[in-house]
Amino acid sequence: MSKSHQRAVELLVEKTALGARHRRWLYAALAFAWATGALWVFAHFALGTGAEGERHPLEAWALKLHGAAAFGFLVALGSMFAQHIPRAWYLRRNVASGICTLSVAAFLVATGYALYYFALDEAHAVVSTLHWSVGLAAIALFWLHVALGRRARPKAA
Repeated sequence: MSKSHQRAVELLVEKTALGARHRRWLYAALAFAWATGALWVFAHFALGTGAEGERHPLEAWALKLHGAAAFGFLVALGSMFAQHIPRAWYLRRNVASGICTLSVAAFLVATGYALYYFALDEAHAVVSTLHWSVGLAAIALFWLHVALGRRARPKAA
């Protein structure tokens, strides 16, 4: 490999890691989406229904906030396609966990969309359970992807 090619690869490696502001934005969007989803699960299952069968008010607010958080997360996820994903793909760095992370994100987007627009009464409970159970567990996959990426990053000279 020529020196110029080696330097180009080194620059790609440096630019694969997110900048501090971008990383904080992504982490905040992810944390807000996860926390509001967890809040909905808590309100739905722990607070239950009132004497008249009505849901706890926190459940509706958690769902509204979760929808807003999902939009923020979609913007943050889309921003990964500008540099982070193509550069990591080219360098073949952290590809397996990246594909898993993107697949889970796509699943959550699809099931969230289905819950809002398509899920019929018969399927709604199943899709909902799949969405919130995968969503709660997805945070571990995300942090695994981050940890593997940090471990694979070459040390500064």
